[in-house]
Amino acid sequence: HNSIFYYNRSKMPPKSKVKKSISKPKKTGPKGMIQSLPSGLVLTDLIKNTWKLGPKIGQGGFGFIYSGAQMTSKNVSHASNSEYVIKVEPHANGPLYGEIAFYQRVAKVEYIDEWLKSKEKMFVGIPRYIATGSFDYDSIKYRFLVMERFGTDIEKVFKQCNMKFPEKTVCSLALRIIEALEYIHSKEYVHADIKSSNLMLGWKKSTEKQVYLLDYGLAYRYAPDGKHVMYKEDPKRKHDGTIEYTSRDAHRGCAPSRKGDLEILGYCMVQWLCSRLPWEDNLKDKNFVMEEKIKYMNDIPSFIKKCFPNEKPVYLQDYLKIIANMKYDEQPDYQKIKDLFVAALKKLNIVDDGVSIQLPIAISAQKKRQSMTEDKSPNKKKKISDDSKDVAEIKSVARLARSPLKDNNDFKKTKAYKRKLATDSSPADPACLTYDSHLPINQNDISSLKHSDLFTISGHTVTRKPVLENMTRKPIVKETYKMRNKEQTDLNGAEKRVNLRPRKRNVPTRDFGQSP
Repeated sequence: HNSIFYYNRSKMPPKSKVKKSISKPKKTGPKGMIQSLPSGLVLTDLIKNTWKLGPKIGQGGFGFIYSGAQMTSKNVSHASNSEYVIKVEPHANGPLYGEIAFYQRVAKVEYIDEWLKSKEKMFVGIPRYIATGSFDYDSIKYRFLVMERFGTDIEKVFKQCNMKFPEKTVCSLALRIIEALEYIHSKEYVHADIKSSNLMLGWKKSTEKQVYLLDYGLAYRYAPDGKHVMYKEDPKRKHDGTIEYTSRDAHRGCAPSRKGDLEILGYCMVQWLCSRLPWEDNLKDKNFVMEEKIKYMNDIPSFIKKCFPNEKPVYLQDYLKIIANMKYDEQPDYQKIKDLFVAALKKLNIVDDGVSIQLPIAISAQKKRQSMTEDKSPNKKKKISDDSKDVAEIKSVARLARSPLKDNNDFKKTKAYKRKLATDSSPADPACLTYDSHLPINQNDISSLKHSDLFTISGHTVTRKPVLENMTRKPIVKETYKMRNKEQTDLNGAEKRVNLRPRKRNVPTRDFGQSP
């Protein structure tokens, strides 16, 4: 029996391996974020205040960014209704956790106010800490950070200015950023990722010329026990930060420092003034970028000459020399550095107010135009007065009356002309539009006077008033336009067909001669 069983088993066909398809949820966002959270979700922070989540307005490496409101009864169905933003990330992620720790240790309102009072200043561009907390949704645990809302970032402004800022903008930006760095350095932190996309203008009208330093995901505590960390090159940390701007020490793998923050700002200012850094052509080769920075920072005059062949900004050259001569753990002389840019602004006849930045003229005018044309309620339609409608109708009639009759011999040979003959074989519509041009049609006349002074409108007939009798006359032309059959009749009685583009309608049309 055993042999028979063995024989049958050997003759059995092999089992077909069926691969079980396991449906995995598609990731639509950052790590751990399977889907965006629903608008209207209520969150509770650490001190039991409630926040309502609005629509998603962006995302980062940590998670999603939503608009938000403090009161649960506040309507946040539209992003323009909220004064706050709420950053959300899963607990499995880490960047937002570090940023929350920074805000709790550095950016509380009482800490900032105390520093401003001690320095006799009115403003520092650090976002205030508002609230944080955790919540569960769909079996996933999240953390969140509530922040004040900001406007556009400097990167967008830079691109709108064709990748070049005027000196007044760069100097005023430098003053505001150095003051922000001075504050966070006093709290034993460094930023380590200063760049134009992390600099944002205020959202409110009162703060639209103030700049804030954001994104503290790479913020580093350089003196956790009151003493600066030692200089140590770690191969695992080489080239940390944004490759275009990161410091030479960060390229070597050292921990971020105050000197490194100011060096990063120096590279940003060079780019803002000359549009491009010398090493931007080969950013994929990080060692090449590091070597280029070392070479140019060891010979700053050649660095400035390379970027500014015509007129060199002396204040920027002096700034880079100060940074190049600093030690790794040295405390910067912030006032000496700021004096360079205050003096540069005075040469431009600009006095720094300690609060705002000098936006480019083009951007300032654009923001003014946007504020003038901004519609606070998005669903509200603009009202058009009857007078403006009449003037627009008169202009279109006058434009049509001035257009010459076309010779359509070539058009008559086409198939479109034959189809047009078939569709136009119906009797002419008696309703027509008549323009009586006893005086010349001048566009300036129409735009400079009211329609009531120029024309009398009666049904489909538009007749010019005799108020402009003293103007230069042209020969009387009387033209009749058959709007449905596209026919034109001149004084000699000859009819010519003109291929006019039919007007599109959003609703089905019907012949009004028929019964409904």
